Amino acid sequence: MSELTLSNFADLLDPDMIDKGKAFAGAGKLTTFQTSDDGIWRATFEEKKQALKVRVQFQGKQVSLIHCECAAHDDEGWADDPCVHAVAVLFGIKNGLPEKKIKAAPKSKEKETATEKAKKALEKPAKVKKDPALALLDTLESHDIVAFLTEVFSKNKEFKSQFMLYFAHSNTDNAEQYEVLIKQAISAVKGRKRYLAGAEASKITTALSPLYKQAAQAEAQGHLKQAITIVDSLLKPLTLLNDDIQTSSVKFHSFLVNCFNLRTQIVKNPAMPFDLKESIYQSFYLDYVTTYSGSEFEPLAYQNLVESARSLKRLDKIAELLEAARKKISESKISYWDIENSNLMHCIGRLIGLYDNDLETPEKADKVLGEHKDVLFINLMNVKRKIGQNKIDEALVILKEIDFNRKKYENQRYYIPNIEVIILSYYIRAYQTNGDTEALAGIAGERFVSTNCTNFQYYELEKQHRSESQWKERVKIYLKLTAPKPNKYANNTSVHFEILKREGMVEEMRNYIFNYGDLSLWNEYSNQLLEQFPQDYVTHLKTTIMKVLKSSGYNLQVQSQVTKMILQVAALPEYRDDMKAFVKTIPNEYRYNRLDKGPLKSLFND
Repeated sequence: MSELTLSNFADLLDPDMIDKGKAFAGAGKLTTFQTSDDGIWRATFEEKKQALKVRVQFQGKQVSLIHCECAAHDDEGWADDPCVHAVAVLFGIKNGLPEKKIKAAPKSKEKETATEKAKKALEKPAKVKKDPALALLDTLESHDIVAFLTEVFSKNKEFKSQFMLYFAHSNTDNAEQYEVLIKQAISAVKGRKRYLAGAEASKITTALSPLYKQAAQAEAQGHLKQAITIVDSLLKPLTLLNDDIQTSSVKFHSFLVNCFNLRTQIVKNPAMPFDLKESIYQSFYLDYVTTYSGSEFEPLAYQNLVESARSLKRLDKIAELLEAARKKISESKISYWDIENSNLMHCIGRLIGLYDNDLETPEKADKVLGEHKDVLFINLMNVKRKIGQNKIDEALVILKEIDFNRKKYENQRYYIPNIEVIILSYYIRAYQTNGDTEALAGIAGERFVSTNCTNFQYYELEKQHRSESQWKERVKIYLKLTAPKPNKYANNTSVHFEILKREGMVEEMRNYIFNYGDLSLWNEYSNQLLEQFPQDYVTHLKTTIMKVLKSSGYNLQVQSQVTKMILQVAALPEYRDDMKAFVKTIPNEYRYNRLDKGPLKSLFND
């Protein structure tokens, strides 16, 4: 779900809650409404003779925290499903509700001393105000409570579900019992609807949280069979329900991730007996193959399966599973645009990880990679692997083959659009690992030239790895390659000028501007040039202006720039007469129709 702000909360939250919150904000129950310099708004609601405090905190424009003392508030799910009091406060802030202050308690007519106040406090203990509902509960008979709950159960399915989840037996591993409870919790929110909103999914998560906590507690206490039973009972219906959620719910997705992670934690528990390990492994294996393979949750389910197999030392079985999947996908002759291609890449990646790291059979990894050497993604994976194994020569052989035969992989670039950046990064890693800085500089130089000397990332990389004498020679080559053509103007984005600027070649920059610079470049450096080389500046400026006016003198923007440059020089007393004489040499057609009525007439007001 998107982050809550004052401008979007009314669109993101449950419409019913928005309506209730808006009505609540104007119902007059808000007794205090204050803000502080630290971005925290505090409000108090008077409801059923109880004062409920609400706190809303902002970080910039984003709501970073909401807390309310009411029973409906959820500290974990406030972003998806805040209570009506919090929504009312958001409306109050958004609509500019005036701040209200709590009235100070009236002062006592007779001023008491501190000693007298302390004595009274000791003699008369403070009364603790008891909740009226709890007070009433103390007076009821058990059969009255049972009768009331029976009636509520028949009318309110959500309350019934919450009741059963809360009071479920904590020592049972009966999957059927948990499945019934979970089904009822989902049905209480979803009903007969086909799809759910994100806020509704969050409600289901809130309802099922007690079960998750029970599973986590069972794992901590060593009741591993009960823990895995609860988690599996949660995952099966919720992963299916995930497809029916139309708007995202961070809370719901996080809940599922936590359930998968708890499964991994359970199988890694050292107290797990062998027969339970075996049972869980068979269950995870079946789940992965029949339910999760190819789904959004496959990476998490795969991690569960690997940890389960590792606990039984059966990772070779996982390798067999992946080999079978790889063979099946490869034989289907998929295209690189097919989703199965992505599944194949993941499958091979996991297989290589098992062979290299867990099973310590790198020769099998080499065999797998060799069978897919026409796949760009696999070759890049192998380059990274070889660098990690410090087999730099082998990595460079593969990398150069990719680099020099890019057309071969043209139809695969869709999945790796930034291939040039990736190749360069691997070259850098390889040459930095073996200390061959000269080769690294050479690669960077080739890249710079191949981009028509426009990508200065390569330029700086080469400069970093060249000696001072080598770099001076390289700069000469680049300046020659990028030298401007005669009678052509260039602006401040010129590659040649950029090189001069990066190397701090001031004299060359001056000559470049005087001979090739367009008006934008003249304007950018006018102050600096006029201060350092005033006579040369004035002389070349006149020539440049005449050339520019001849080529585009009717352009209003050009006229404006010319005017600005002439007036800048004329502002210097020693050049004012020179500029007057120069303006008179400008053909009438470029002098804004009549010189004495144009922007330059101030020159002749002396």
